[in-house]
Amino acid sequence: MAYTPACLVIITGEGRFDSQSLMGKVPCEVIGRAGDKPVLVLCGMSLLDSADGVTAIFESNPLHLPFEQVL
Repeated sequence: MAYTPACLVIITGEGRFDSQSLMGKVPCEVIGRAGDKPVLVLCGMSLLDSADGVTAIFESNPLHLPFEQVL
């Protein structure tokens, strides 16, 4: 059931977006409740190229550098 009648796009985030993110964590719930709204995932690192229900994934660390190097 969608709970997003007034928004045009939904943005959710995760430090590391991976298969566990789609198994009951907050992004999973957000995606499941988005209905037909586009969902954008903002994350530090993604191990997924795509996911059902996700319009786009944006990484702040696309080279997957170690945390110490990113600082």
